[in-house]
This record gives sequence, structure tokens and C-alpha cells, in this order.
Amino acid sequence: MSPEIGTAAAIYLRKRVEPVEPDILLQAWHVDEGISALVGGPGRAAAAFTSDVVDAKGIDGAVNGVGVLVREGGTRLRAVQTGYVRTYALTIAGGAVLLLAWFISRAGI
Repeated sequence: MSPEIGTAAAIYLRKRVEPVEPDILLQAWHVDEGISALVGGPGRAAAAFTSDVVDAKGIDGAVNGVGVLVREGGTRLRAVQTGYVRTYALTIAGGAVLLLAWFISRAGI
């Protein structure tokens, strides 16, 4: 048996020697206190800021802004939708004439 194993057996299994544990090990490396200090203080403040400012004003504002933009655009474009085929045909013919005029002007003819 190696001396390390014999010493460990004497300390922990047979309880012949009182175990020596540093205070830091008894306090679990102070991990729990560190996590509590981080989550309870700055972590909670960061989560509240993220929820109140970033989400409520930034993300929700962007989503609501896109919704308002689409609604207003649809309201303004509603006037173009007459339901008459002759109006649509006239619009297409006018657009074709404008495109032809633009191509001719660019060609220099």
C-alpha cells in the first residue's frame, strides 16, 4: 500500500488522525456567497434594465413601429385599389409608356 493511501485510510476510514480541512474548503470555496452577491445585486439590476428598457422600449418599440408602418401604408394604398379592370389596364399602359420613354432617353435616340 502506498503511503498516500495509507495516510488517507488512517485519517478518513479509521479516524485515527483528525482531518485537517482549511477554512476555505469548509466554506465551499465561497462559491455560494459569490453567486448570491452577483445574482442578488448587479445581476438583478441588469435583468431589470434589460426587461424595462431594452425589451419594453427597444424591441417592443421596433415591432410596434413596423406594425404602424404597415397599417399606414395599407391605408394609403387602399385608394389605389378601385376594383375596375379598366383602371388597372390604363395604369399598366401608362407605366409601359413611361418605361419606353425612359429607355429611349437613355439610348440617346
